[in-house]
Amino acid sequence: MPRLPPFIFFCLMAWAPVQACTSEFKPVCGYWMHSPRTQTFPNRCQMAQAGARWRHDGTCQDKTAKPTSAKAAPAEKKLAK
Repeated sequence: MPRLPPFIFFCLMAWAPVQACTSEFKPVCGYWMHSPRTQTFPNRCQMAQAGARWRHDGTCQDKTAKPTSAKAAPAEKKLAK
């Protein structure tokens, strides 16, 4: 059997699955770099296997408060005076 150069071995290792995920349901919200898209995953392991990054625990809809409404409230109070 021919011997593979070391860099090919490391490339093949990078494509191998890192770990098997459990079916534990502990939802997390994940996102993809350079994308505004978020998605709820069953757990952190499955999120990592999909290539997403952790944003917060819980579903993505749990913390979708309007960021502009919190900032707009003080401005509205100033206008009312």
